[in-house]
Amino acid sequence: MHGYDGMTDYYYVVLKNRRHQMLLQNPGFSATEDLLENAERLLQVAEDCQPEVIVHLAGQAGVRIVLKSPRSYIDSNIGGTFNMMEVQT
Repeated sequence: MHGYDGMTDYYYVVLKNRRHQMLLQNPGFSATEDLLENAERLLQVAEDCQPEVIVHLAGQAGVRIVLKSPRSYIDSNIGGTFNMMEVQT
């Protein structure tokens, strides 16, 4: 199993890091820290891992972020999701 996470401060990073450390205790788990917007890296990781299934849980929810930083919201949710769909084809 491989995780891919941007570890952005949109969510509480300390909690994300703690959960990540728990996952890393499993010898069958590995991880990459990068944004889904980085299509080249995402594709490389997918090629290296050859996943049978991809579960996309990334994304920025909520209205406040759209008002505060619309470009970030679009890049993350639309661009990142598009890159995930490209990896799966």
